[in-house]
Amino acid sequence: MSRESMDADAILSFFWEVDEVRRRRSRHDGTGPAYTCVRNADGGVTLTRMTGDVQAADIPSSFRGLPVTAIAPYAFAGCDRLRRVRVPRGVRRIGTGAFGCCAALEEICLPDTLETLGSQCFAECSALTELALPALLTEIPAGLCRGCTSLRTLRLPAGGLRSIGWQAFADCGTLTEMSIPEGVVRVGEMAFSNCINLKRLNLPGTLRSLGSSAFAYCRELDAVVLPEGLQRLGERAFFGCSALREAEMPATLREVTGSPFGSCPALTEIRVAQGNPVLTMCGPMLMHVPRREVLCYLCGREAQFAIVPAGTLAVAGHAFAGCAALYHVTLPEGLERLGDGAFSGCRALKRVNLPGSLRETGADILTGCACRRPPMPSPAEN
Repeated sequence: MSRESMDADAILSFFWEVDEVRRRRSRHDGTGPAYTCVRNADGGVTLTRMTGDVQAADIPSSFRGLPVTAIAPYAFAGCDRLRRVRVPRGVRRIGTGAFGCCAALEEICLPDTLETLGSQCFAECSALTELALPALLTEIPAGLCRGCTSLRTLRLPAGGLRSIGWQAFADCGTLTEMSIPEGVVRVGEMAFSNCINLKRLNLPGTLRSLGSSAFAYCRELDAVVLPEGLQRLGERAFFGCSALREAEMPATLREVTGSPFGSCPALTEIRVAQGNPVLTMCGPMLMHVPRREVLCYLCGREAQFAIVPAGTLAVAGHAFAGCAALYHVTLPEGLERLGDGAFSGCRALKRVNLPGSLRETGADILTGCACRRPPMPSPAEN
């Protein structure tokens, strides 16, 4: 099973579980909060379910004389009227989707004893405006706050945090700034994608891997400085960042899997640190030297003509995407591959030659262009 299908299955499973919890809770007649707990191996209890139509929940620190140390998956999921929650000191684990789809939830207070959060724990809490995560967390799980569309203030723990998971803060459209603390080494795929009002971004010097589409569609982001120490940059990392004007690439960057800046129409400058053995600027093109591949084109310079240099073997997917002023592109003989959407959204593009050496063309290479796709040439003889 592909990563994409597994991610889709996780989201579908989340909504199915929330609906099931809602149905069970609707059969409860009481109005005040009632808790169900089970004993666990650490001598404490896990809160497995809350019933009752309440706006505030002050979770008890003990149950029948035993400390509450965990909250089970989906325990509070779909509590549509719940606005405020206080999790007591002593709780160390909160499970998957525990507060998912609490559409009215505005405030949650987490204890300093908390060590683990489950995936999608606060997903789709569309009224949540502020979240402070405690210092003992070492990992932010997948989808933690996905779809928290009112989240304006996010405080990540400094020191112990090491990774931020897939879609952890995707679709948090009211976040305007993000400072990822020192100590974080990995930011996962789509972690902050579609944070459409994110304007300021500070990445730590400890960062080693930035996943595919990590900051895609952050449309207000205008500058990116990738820190020295970064080793891997995923494809489409900043795709669709329509206000992005400049970017800095460190000397330590070795693995770039595709075009990181596709469909960035305002991009006018990429600075590659001296000593980087993999990347170089060739005029307005960012090139991957060992692969002899065009990774992206500086669309913001509004050039009408582009000549891909002789010796180039590949043009990455979306490398020229969104270059609205581009009229004519010359591709060299010897070129073997055009990636998906290579010239998509180049509205003025009327002329592009496909050389006889071309062996592979991706999907939608000329979608949204003024020209029709020229016929594929016969493959060059070996």
